[in-house]
Amino acid sequence: MPEQIRRIFISAGVLLGLIIAVLGFQTRSTHLLGWVLFVFGLGCCVLGSLYLGRWLDGTRGDVLRRSFWLVAPATLLAALIPPLEFLFLGALLPRAENLGNIGLVLGVSGLLLLAGSGLWLRRRQLSGAGQARSNRLLRVVLYAGLALLALGISLSYASLVGLLVVLILLLPGLTYRALEDKRIFV
Repeated sequence: MPEQIRRIFISAGVLLGLIIAVLGFQTRSTHLLGWVLFVFGLGCCVLGSLYLGRWLDGTRGDVLRRSFWLVAPATLLAALIPPLEFLFLGALLPRAENLGNIGLVLGVSGLLLLAGSGLWLRRRQLSGAGQARSNRLLRVVLYAGLALLALGISLSYASLVGLLVVLILLLPGLTYRALEDKRIFV
């Protein structure tokens, strides 16, 4: 892939991560999950750009898989829509405190699963100790963390559109990706 296109993708990834972080920072005073979204956005900036860099230089085949192109836009929408809907639109779902607390627990749990399994998977890849079955299991945990985080964000911000994105786009995309991983890593 040409270097200019690679730089455009990486720059777009960093910019979108920064936008997510800024939205989390803007909503932190009314939502504790704003801090989680802030950390997730910064993680997208740093780790996402490194991951995209590896994909686009041809060292990984993941970008060629259809499941990447299902999960990536759905994740982006699930992270961007709820805080935007909260800041600029009226509530479509009831903004109950309990719903926000449930969303916070799901979001923090998802972020911890994402970070823990991602770091563990990366450590296994660097040490060369990766067996296909355990890598597949770690990826499923990673996908579960992403689903919990997205669901927590949607519930905490009482976002109907975000909840629909999670249920209609993200969960089927993650399921498809997990099944594809099962086929590849067997």
